[in-house]
Amino acid sequence: SQEAAFVTPGGSLHTKTWDRVAVGDVLVVRDGEEFPADLVAIYCSGAGGTAYVSTANLDGETNLKVKEAVDPTQQLVEGPADEEALLQKLVDIKASV
Repeated sequence: SQEAAFVTPGGSLHTKTWDRVAVGDVLVVRDGEEFPADLVAIYCSGAGGTAYVSTANLDGETNLKVKEAVDPTQQLVEGPADEEALLQKLVDIKASV
């Protein structure tokens, strides 16, 4: 089973299998990694909070699609250059749906 990187409440990075990922988990997806289509991007490292995503395994299309992080969370997280500070900002976000 494939593993996902997730951020603990303390801001450190660990892994768990995808079947153990739960609603509310903060995941880190890096370039080239596969992930489920139902994730919501709260931060993307690309210009303006964008990421290019391949959906070929879903719809057969080979062109990359631009996905954008949710603007309010992108703005909250932007800034830190080091990964540790970035991870801590991600877990500090408090939100409700």
